[in-house]
Amino acid sequence: MAEELGDLPAFWCTINEPNIYAYQGWMAGEFPPGRRGDLPGFYQVLANLRRAHEAAYRELVRLTPGVPVGLAQHKWLMLPAEPRRRLDRLAAAGAQVAMDRWPVGHGRLARVVEAPSDYLGLNHYTGSLVAFDALRPGEAFGRRFKPARAAGERLRVGGGAALAAPVPGGAAATRQAGLRDRERHHTNDDARRAAFLQAVLGQVWEAIRAGVDVRGYFHWTSMDNFEWARGYSMRFGLVSVDRETQERTVKPSGQLFARIAEANALPTDP
Repeated sequence: MAEELGDLPAFWCTINEPNIYAYQGWMAGEFPPGRRGDLPGFYQVLANLRRAHEAAYRELVRLTPGVPVGLAQHKWLMLPAEPRRRLDRLAAAGAQVAMDRWPVGHGRLARVVEAPSDYLGLNHYTGSLVAFDALRPGEAFGRRFKPARAAGERLRVGGGAALAAPVPGGAAATRQAGLRDRERHHTNDDARRAAFLQAVLGQVWEAIRAGVDVRGYFHWTSMDNFEWARGYSMRFGLVSVDRETQERTVKPSGQLFARIAEANALPTDP
């Protein structure tokens, strides 16, 4: 592909969200091969993905030296279910390490964002609360669960710190975020998506003001898509898709995104 496309791509992304692929397939059992609590398998997959990224990075730099090469890491926030409880804090910290790091040698872990890259993609959607559970050794003694709706909204827009912190090595950064409809019928939730979009882009702007070299923002998604193992049951799009007729309709959030892109500025109206 690199030989055929040459310098046409704006950038190469070797792997998208290696931590999510490994966790969902070997810990949560939602993706193939459907294993649950397989911590050794989880880390073996991450080690293989690290080697794959490093090999792909070297080859892409050789073939297309003028095209930036990087990867995209999912910043899934892990917070203690009860912050005053020490065991919950330890379980959440352990879960965060598992989501942020991969093996780089025997018994050693390093942050995924420190991998060889010309840029870093930082994806953030939401997070989990983590409670200590002695009956879950295969999940690092942590029980993860979704927060209540109010806390969930704070987690969704609370990932600004993932982009506000300096990027390792001074690499450029991009960010990806998005919000799915709560229900199968998308018509009632788009105002929520529009508010989310403005909040997230506000964080991107704050990161730029703080000195982070932000090169772009990718919204998940442009149109209602096939969402991993959830198929067509989730709708993330700025453009709705009628599955029967294939008709596309730009949602108000999509119109808002167009106005922001055209003006290169956030709306000033409350």
